[in-house]
Amino acid sequence: MIEIEKDENFIKVLNSYGYELAFKPRTGKHSEGCAIAWKIEKYELIDLLSIGFNMNKNENNISEIFNRDNIALIGIFKLIEIPNTIILFATTHLIFNVKRGDIKLGQIYQLIKSLEELRKKYEDELKNKVYIFLGSDLNCTPKSGIYKLLTTGKLNCNQLNRIYLSGQDTENLQYVNPPTKIRSY
Repeated sequence: MIEIEKDENFIKVLNSYGYELAFKPRTGKHSEGCAIAWKIEKYELIDLLSIGFNMNKNENNISEIFNRDNIALIGIFKLIEIPNTIILFATTHLIFNVKRGDIKLGQIYQLIKSLEELRKKYEDELKNKVYIFLGSDLNCTPKSGIYKLLTTGKLNCNQLNRIYLSGQDTENLQYVNPPTKIRSY
């Protein structure tokens, strides 16, 4: 699970070692994107899904807040040697903007919501054990609200100074009150 520029030579080298690679470019005029590589003798690809974080401005009265070229890629795999085991590999590249942690939070929310729906589908409906692996460029540091949400399931945005939500500027990270749990994953 990586963020890469599409490179045919790199793909050929991976293939020569028994790996398959799925690549999804960012929306807009970008050559980079997200990729997931897997060993074909160990994993069977069930499905590959992508999330474009560039919602139409007029859709559901959403403003330009979510009109960004960032994406996420989710691979759904069966473990060949272990029946009834599903692995969700997800990768994303979130927005890089110190002052727009609100956008980053919306992007990570969409990804986590999608992963939770997939987990529920494969675990509850199809009676599998499901594991989720997320590898990504979050453009944040371990002191950020985004990181805290992902690692603890807790974040109250009203208690965090807005400018520090992004997690790119943590020199003066301050909480107004201790964070509270809003949801666990």
